[in-house]
Amino acid sequence: MSESFRKCKGKTPVEVKLLTCGYIESLEFPMHSKQVIAMKKLRVSSELLISSSSEIPSKSETIMQDTHLPVKNLVFKDIVVEIKKKTILQNVWGRITSGELMAVVGPSGSGKTTLLNVISGRQHIKQGSITVNGQKLNKALSRRMSYVLQQDILPSKLTLREVLHFTAMIKLPEKMTDFQKKKRVDQIVSQMELEKCLDTVIGSSWMRGLSGGEKKRANISCELLTNPDIIIVDEPTSGLDSSLAYKLMLNLQSLARNHNKIVLATIHQPSSQIFHMFSKLLVLSNGKIVYHGDAKNTLDVFSEHGLYCAEHYNPADFILDSVQGHSQKVMKLIEYAQEANQNSLYSDSIATENDEGPSPNGEVTLLISTQEEDTEKWPTSFWTQFRWLAWRNFKQSKTRIVSKFEIFRTISLGIAIGLLYFQTERTEDRIRDVKGLLFFLVVQWSFQPLVEAILAVPEDKDLLLKERAAGYYRLSAYYMAKMFVEAPLAIVLPMVSFLLVCLLAGLDNPGVLSLSVIIIVLHAILSQGLGLLFGVVFLDIQWGLTFSTVFILVSMLFVGFYAEKIPPWLQWLKNLSFIAYSYNILVMLEFGNDIPIKCLNLTTASSFGPCKNAVDTVPSYTVVETANIDIPLYGNIILLISLLVIIRQLLELRELLTLTNASSNPAFSETENELAKILDGLQIEDGDFTKQEIERAANNLKEGKQIGPDNIPPEVLKRCDLDDIILEFANKQLNDNVKPEK
Repeated sequence: MSESFRKCKGKTPVEVKLLTCGYIESLEFPMHSKQVIAMKKLRVSSELLISSSSEIPSKSETIMQDTHLPVKNLVFKDIVVEIKKKTILQNVWGRITSGELMAVVGPSGSGKTTLLNVISGRQHIKQGSITVNGQKLNKALSRRMSYVLQQDILPSKLTLREVLHFTAMIKLPEKMTDFQKKKRVDQIVSQMELEKCLDTVIGSSWMRGLSGGEKKRANISCELLTNPDIIIVDEPTSGLDSSLAYKLMLNLQSLARNHNKIVLATIHQPSSQIFHMFSKLLVLSNGKIVYHGDAKNTLDVFSEHGLYCAEHYNPADFILDSVQGHSQKVMKLIEYAQEANQNSLYSDSIATENDEGPSPNGEVTLLISTQEEDTEKWPTSFWTQFRWLAWRNFKQSKTRIVSKFEIFRTISLGIAIGLLYFQTERTEDRIRDVKGLLFFLVVQWSFQPLVEAILAVPEDKDLLLKERAAGYYRLSAYYMAKMFVEAPLAIVLPMVSFLLVCLLAGLDNPGVLSLSVIIIVLHAILSQGLGLLFGVVFLDIQWGLTFSTVFILVSMLFVGFYAEKIPPWLQWLKNLSFIAYSYNILVMLEFGNDIPIKCLNLTTASSFGPCKNAVDTVPSYTVVETANIDIPLYGNIILLISLLVIIRQLLELRELLTLTNASSNPAFSETENELAKILDGLQIEDGDFTKQEIERAANNLKEGKQIGPDNIPPEVLKRCDLDDIILEFANKQLNDNVKPEK
């Protein structure tokens, strides 16, 4: 193994990636001498970085040790957003550095929130770019951002302490101990001054809890737990009085100045006190930039264009009043801002910083490393997420799950049904009554768990949308925790109801009854799963209930209870009826034995052949033979269990719920797509890397294949993203040797 890759052992991802640059030398590509020199420089950079790695403090020395390079700046350029053919943002740009608090202001509908959604990766863009430290925004870098929504969406029935504890356990990496996570929570609580309300419930519109300012600070605290470098806040002062708003903005200013964070916030109508806290200001009007620069210079620029602010007048109010509409002065300000950008007031300084090489202090800007956990999609395992989601769901929903109203409804309805069919005799004329009872019980435990599940999903809809968009947990972990916590509604209640009804109705054969209880519980769990599926797919109570009602009624029609003869061209729908499988199983269990059934006295009116021959009794299995059940008992059981498995798999498919479009945002282009763009735009000359060789090397390395003469283990290769190296190499090192296509 080459010397470079011997050093890969025990190194962090950044060191491995930079060492990979050295390995490019061993690739059997034709290379010019200038390219080899460039390779040598890259290798020297990697050696310097690794030699200095011993100076980095160990992870045990701090609660949250960042192994990535600090974020210095966030730059967005030429952002264009169109929604339903309407341009929301038009050529918007901006730059903010660490330690700064930048406010985005403008009239309602000017595109403030849309801009934040774009920067956070939650909104598609038609064109433009977003970079952090000069690197195009990707999923790893996006994890270093936190986005605080305008609405304070928190679980209403939990205390603030419980909310922060849950968030820490879900979002902080598992390599941190519980003690470290608790200490991190304590730090944030102290930083945001929330000690006095830790044991107060969050509350809602119908339940008293935290005040508006406390909720806002609690919302921000949840996002600060992961120690983000970039904090984006949408309308933090909305709904707060001037005192609370000022106190909250002091917290945000402290985050920027004292903790060297990038803080970007939209503000609707800031007071003059709050206005003077801003480091920078970005003013929008009708999706265009009116001003971008230091907040203290805003009034000077406006006055140069004939817009003068009166003495003792709130600057923020003056700015908002001035940029309303399409006046000539506003148009001149927009033109001035565009000219300033084109004349390098912004763009040249941006480009200079983005294109610079190694910084004076030795930090390498060619590749921004990420924390080791950034290579994983989730900070915690499935079981950790499942456990804490189940804990929170129970805390949030226990009054509904263990409800005296549910218990009363189940028992009272069970008694009423049992009395109606009380001690049903086993005679030919009561067979239809028994089948009707079984059919009713199946339908009852189709509707009840399904509707309960649909109603439960919108209860958590906003919270689910927020947390999934922020990458808190897997969708499958949420589903499984929800189903587990809702188990009393899908297991205990059906079991109690079914046993009560059957004992009152005289269907008390021990063996049959025990198996029937298992089937009705499985059916209730399946119904609950369908309800969760419908609720999550539609995320709307009306649509969810409407579709589920149609679905169950159609399933009832094709059971064969109401219509025994189904047209041949509709027979296939019978196979989609989940009610049919459970009903068939219960009928076969109840009547699939030799227990005699008394015949009617009038043999001519009998439905059974033996009774027509003046026989007093017939075996119970005769009912099954005349019930038009095409699938045997074990087949129906297999199909019922298969449906349970299928529903679980469907619940795990992320495509069923497009909670966030960040993964498909043009700002998050995949590396291979970026590589293809660069290669397509290069004119490869004789003696240079060939396009095919570069693509083959990148693809082989990504798949863990051997691509060089050395025997490098595939697990090492998978950690070394050669396509990332080639991408940066093509961008930064081949400019002197490879000419763009004309």
